[in-house]
Amino acid sequence: MLRTATTALLVIFSSVSFAGDMNKEKLSHVEKLQKDFKAMDQDGNGLLTRSEVDANPKLVGTFIEIDLNDNNDVDMDEFVIYQSEATAAGKPKITREQQKDM
Repeated sequence: MLRTATTALLVIFSSVSFAGDMNKEKLSHVEKLQKDFKAMDQDGNGLLTRSEVDANPKLVGTFIEIDLNDNNDVDMDEFVIYQSEATAAGKPKITREQQKDM
């Protein structure tokens, strides 16, 4: 009986530890995106302009795709959405007309 209880506790603690590790991986991805965003935000206003986005060689010419609400700047949410794994994996992008219909 004691052996079963001990085994059950080990399984529970292992599961909790594994879940904690998964959260760290997700958090580190978001933290990386936040760090990248802040590095690109040259004036420190919390928004990226077209020139700030185009200064990143990997993002040159992507400003229109990233600026989802067409307000001529990119906020952290738009940047994270654009850099999400689903987008990077080739998920079909929604056109501006489709976004307006949503």
